[in-house]
Amino acid sequence: MQDREVLLEVKNLKKHFVIKKDILGHHVKTVHAVDGINFKIFKGETFGLVGESGCGKSTTGRTIIGLYKNTAGEIFFNNELISSGHDECKLLISKLKNELKNKLKELPETATDYEKDELKKEYNEKINIQKKLVEEAKQKTKKIERNPRDIQMIFQDPYASLNPRMTVNEIIAEGIKTHKLLTGQSINERVYQLLERVGLKREHASRYPHEFSGGQRQRIGIARALAVDPKLIIADEPISALDVSIQAQVVNMLEDLQEDFGLTYLFIAHDLSMVKYISDRIGVMYLGKLMEVSESDPLYELPLHPYTQSLLSSIPLPDPDANLRSERIVLQGDVSSPINPKPGCRFAERCRFAKGECFTESPELDEILPGRFVACHHVKEINNL
Repeated sequence: MQDREVLLEVKNLKKHFVIKKDILGHHVKTVHAVDGINFKIFKGETFGLVGESGCGKSTTGRTIIGLYKNTAGEIFFNNELISSGHDECKLLISKLKNELKNKLKELPETATDYEKDELKKEYNEKINIQKKLVEEAKQKTKKIERNPRDIQMIFQDPYASLNPRMTVNEIIAEGIKTHKLLTGQSINERVYQLLERVGLKREHASRYPHEFSGGQRQRIGIARALAVDPKLIIADEPISALDVSIQAQVVNMLEDLQEDFGLTYLFIAHDLSMVKYISDRIGVMYLGKLMEVSESDPLYELPLHPYTQSLLSSIPLPDPDANLRSERIVLQGDVSSPINPKPGCRFAERCRFAKGECFTESPELDEILPGRFVACHHVKEINNL
């Protein structure tokens, strides 16, 4: 695996949303939607991303493609930096300035100018460090020369992702015209080829999105993503809004397209059985953190993280007497929140094995077995490794 070519690398990616401010404009509540994740996607593979609703899967995809600006961390595509976030540093600067004001107010009236100057000096040193990091990130960002064609996205909602005022031809051809890939009648021919490739007909090009079913709309969205010859496609739950019979058709089509066009996928989904079928490797997310990363078959045969074990135990089995995961793991405690999260492991409040440092120290994603990365303080003890 180490010899394989890395197409996309995510380093300490964070995306936070401020949802409430106090009367002075200070940040009060922050949603840590994605909170420091690291992973690589190799060329030609399908990397599945799974987890509960609200764990940050879709936000990860949208941040990678640039629909959201990352709060912190870096994203590399083909070993070239395409995104560098520094908002976290700006927030910390604001926080340090407020802390300094409060500390100065708390000083006794007998405090000397020397004591005040020393306090200011201490905080200014911290602030200057963050300012330096912001400038470094800005300089990196200026040098980014990203080709937006290389990464495309298939959206979850086939109804909301297509412009109702544009014909199918206009929707698919928009990217081709923007990047000036073809001209004249060649554009129409390219649209017809793509429509037929995704299972639609040439005459569909003149119709509007409201004239199609959900499955057909998703095929149009796939054709749009393919129009500019991307290298990586982020499929954000592309089958969740479709009927079960259509889901299988779309997934099989995605696999055929991957083979024909040499595509790489980041496949985001809820359906754990479907993720196992289509993915080469899988990342398991919980409240903005990656709990486990592994190849598909080993993950399903022997899940190592307690959250992965509970998640996979919830997959309905056609044979209730089957030995594999026949006993469902019931989670304890309340569901944690990504809003101003507590220190420690995000899963600690619900984990039956949690103790001690689980509530105070956030575990790192470490390689426990070859190709098996787990973020858990007690993973070896839990699995007798």
